[in-house]
Amino acid sequence: MCSSTDEALRALRALGACVFRHPSACRLPFAEVEPHLERVHRKSVSEHGAVVSLEPFPERSQLRFIPSVSGAVHDYLKKASALEKASADSSANLAGVASLVLAALHEKISTPAGGDELLDIFWYPGQGNGDRPPSPCPAHEDVGLLTVIQDNVNALEVLPADGSWIRVPPLREDEVVLIVGRSLSVLSRGTLPACTHRVAHTMQPRTSFVFEVRPDEKDTWAQAQLEKEAHERRNDTQADERYALAAAALLSTRRGGSQAGCVLM
Repeated sequence: MCSSTDEALRALRALGACVFRHPSACRLPFAEVEPHLERVHRKSVSEHGAVVSLEPFPERSQLRFIPSVSGAVHDYLKKASALEKASADSSANLAGVASLVLAALHEKISTPAGGDELLDIFWYPGQGNGDRPPSPCPAHEDVGLLTVIQDNVNALEVLPADGSWIRVPPLREDEVVLIVGRSLSVLSRGTLPACTHRVAHTMQPRTSFVFEVRPDEKDTWAQAQLEKEAHERRNDTQADERYALAAAALLSTRRGGSQAGCVLM
C-alpha cells in the first residue's frame, strides 16, 4: 500500500501497479449503481441515456460514462437521474486521483499529464447460485495510460516478473488500485512496465469502478516530436523512425473507437 505519490511512483516502476491510499479517494456509490447493473444483466436488455449506457454480457453487465460527453450536456445533468449523478461524481473522484499521479509522473519523467477519460462500472453475478459464468476477465494489459480501480469484493490479480499471481487485498474506503497501461509504458520508454492483470471468479456478486485515462492523439504526436528533436540534437539518426513508430503504435489503440481495448476489471 502506498500513501504518497513518491511511494506510488516507486511501486509503479517496480510492478506497474499498486494500492494507493489518498484523501482524494473515497468510497464510491456501489449501492446506487448495483441494482441497475443487476437488472440489465438479469433481463439481458440494453439501456442508453444521454450520458450513461448500460449493456448486458454473459459474464457481466457494464455501465459506460464518458466525462467529455457529459460536459457537452451540462444542462442535462442538472436534471439527471440518481444513476447519472452517481456516475458523474464517481468519475470526478477517480479523475482527481488519476490527475494527481499523472502530474507527478509528468514532473519526474515527462510523460503525459492527462488524456481522454472513460469510466466503466462492471457488475459480476458471482457463483453463489451454483452457476459458473464465463471467466470475468482473462489476463491482459490495458491500452491506455493509467487505470484507477475501486471494487467492493477483491478479485483483481496482478502478475509480477516472477510469474506468480498476486491477489490485491480488500480495499479501504480511501484506497484505489493504480494500473499502468501499455501507452504509458511506451511513452516512459519502459521505465514503467505495463501491468498484466486479471479478475478471478468470486462467490458473491462484485462491482468494480474502472476509470481509464487514454493518450490524447494531439498530445501523443507532440510528445513524439519533442523527443525526436531532442535526439536529433544529439545526432541520433534513428530518432525519427523510432519515435514515429512509437507514436503510430500508441495512436493505433485509439482508431478502433471507444470499444477497442475495453478494460474489464
